[in-house]
Amino acid sequence: MKIEKNLEKFYKKPKNQEELIENMRVLKEIPEDILESKVIVKLGSPEKSHKFVYMQDDDGREYVMALPIEKKDYHRKIVKFAKKLYNRDLSVIGGGYIHTEDGKMIIDKASGDYGLAPKNRVKGILEQKFPNLEIEIRGKSLDGEEVKEKKKQEKEREEGNYEHEINVKDELQKEFYNDVLNKKALRLGLDYTSEPKRIKGSKDLSYMIYSSENGTSFGFDTLYLGYRDESGEVKSKALVKEKGYIHINEIKVEDNVLKINYKCDGEDKEKIISLKELNSIQVDLNLSPVEEKIFNMYQEMQPILKAAKIFHGVSSE
Repeated sequence: MKIEKNLEKFYKKPKNQEELIENMRVLKEIPEDILESKVIVKLGSPEKSHKFVYMQDDDGREYVMALPIEKKDYHRKIVKFAKKLYNRDLSVIGGGYIHTEDGKMIIDKASGDYGLAPKNRVKGILEQKFPNLEIEIRGKSLDGEEVKEKKKQEKEREEGNYEHEINVKDELQKEFYNDVLNKKALRLGLDYTSEPKRIKGSKDLSYMIYSSENGTSFGFDTLYLGYRDESGEVKSKALVKEKGYIHINEIKVEDNVLKINYKCDGEDKEKIISLKELNSIQVDLNLSPVEEKIFNMYQEMQPILKAAKIFHGVSSE
């Protein structure tokens, strides 16, 4: 595929060691003026669309980084690369795709990891950096107020607060949800949750399902109970773990006993737990040796997967 002359610089690869060193210098350099954006647009095959992210640092400086999809096939990999390269806490506002056609640069689509970017702002930054380049926006874009709200939510997520992700007003359920996501759930990279719900027959108990999924060959569901302990602190407890999907038929409290009726892989199951024995309950997935290795691998990867996508409030139950 022929590359128009005005676009060649975005696809150009270093021809020698000197050019490689210069490229690295430019890549690492951050403008002293916080009003000047840091822009990196390095594209791979001209036949493909390449991913970009729009970020801001604590000083308010803006970053637009597009890298070859052959090297960075997920938006989160670009973010990880940028944070390591610049050694800064970067807030990701959104992302999308960049490709070129008919001598123009096209800003399109949205990131599956971070959602829409403020494409109009990205266009303005690129036009300032490349004044002789025609740039076109396709698809939806964030406006100014949406960017502010997204930054606020990103900050809350970094602080372990996920209240804005679910449609509940109950304080116990909000704290319960945060406790599961921050302290209990094993993240596999493509996870789902159900919204917390009250348990029939009790004013002080709630439940939710966390679906740990890696998107390919490994995953499991966990049913969590939320409650206040004797000191009033909200706690969460895993009651059921299944390698299949958990669908709750009924969950209720009668005579200080928790009765759970659920379906997993087409099989009806029941679990009865005395609330007095709640603290002693232990659940096991009965993993094979190979599955145990995979499980342990993901446990070691939790610091990395903390930033992975979670689909909130959509897990079936």
